Amino acid sequence: MSSIASSLSVMGGKAFAALPAVFSVQVGGAGGGQSGSPAKMGFGVFEDLSDGNPSSPSMGMWFPTSFSFRWVVLPGTHTIQANVKQDIDIGPRPTMVVKANSSIGVNSDVTATAPLNSGWCVVGPATITATAQGVLIVELISNTTSVDADPCLWGQIVVT
Repeated sequence: MSSIASSLSVMGGKAFAALPAVFSVQVGGAGGGQSGSPAKMGFGVFEDLSDGNPSSPSMGMWFPTSFSFRWVVLPGTHTIQANVKQDIDIGPRPTMVVKANSSIGVNSDVTATAPLNSGWCVVGPATITATAQGVLIVELISNTTSVDADPCLWGQIVVT
């Protein structure tokens, strides 16, 4: 598992007490994750070794793009939030979407949007109530359309 996977690991919460790891990030490519030559994880998504919150590395996104992962939940109410940084303090802001899964009682998407801020901030928490154990897809989205903007950076993800 790469260093970014440990940085993006989902922390705490009773929903993960006896369940396997929620997701992992496989980093590859010619850059190998070295500073100045980031490893590619998909179009516009890369590992940033120079910045992060609470510490580096972080996952960076160029352009309007997204990264999705699976979140395993048990029945009950849960929250998810993420540290995010978009240096340009204009809209559209980064968003996190927890996709609906009616088979576990989450009948509509839940969207959280980052506040206006040019430094690190928290997007969320997004709150869901599951009626059964199951999987939700969480999508982290960089919405910036400015070609002059620095990348959108995603740091620690916390669930309860």
